[in-house]
Amino acid sequence: MQEVSNSLNPYEHFSKNLNYTFTTSNGIEYFVYFTETSGYFEHIPEINDDIVTFGFYPLTDESEGFFYDPKTGIKRKQRFDMRVSDTIGSITQEFLFTYPYKCPSFLCDDTDRRDKCRQKLFRKWAQSFSRFIEMPSTVYENQIYDKRTIYGDAGIIVRNDHPRHALIRDSFMNLSSVLVGKDL
Repeated sequence: MQEVSNSLNPYEHFSKNLNYTFTTSNGIEYFVYFTETSGYFEHIPEINDDIVTFGFYPLTDESEGFFYDPKTGIKRKQRFDMRVSDTIGSITQEFLFTYPYKCPSFLCDDTDRRDKCRQKLFRKWAQSFSRFIEMPSTVYENQIYDKRTIYGDAGIIVRNDHPRHALIRDSFMNLSSVLVGKDL
């Protein structure tokens, strides 16, 4: 694993292909992935391979915002672990350093109504990458929907020196109009 930033305090993480795992000091295991986007940009083959979907989730049930305190017998609210954010940010930096012309995209799930918080965090991470790894990039944001469904707010990170930057930006910003035009 290459060290790409000393400004974060990440947990140790392990990678295999484009998947990463790490375990917090509370024993909560997380899975972070970068995977090919399935079909969103198939109509533009010259950028289809440049765009990946980024996501993460806890692998253990203990990931709830509460834990059982055996000393008091009370279910308590768990403190926010900044190292989780640092680790996911560090993994994303490592990914961008290793695959400089891949563009991570992120769809903010709104099932728990925290999609705006997720979008804000994604923006914060993306904006910090330029400083940490000297890789100037731009974050584009868009709401993704088709004829029947609003999928949520999405973002994509595109390096400013990417040879297909304008095409990726325009395709991402017009994605909903393409989806609306499809018979889904």
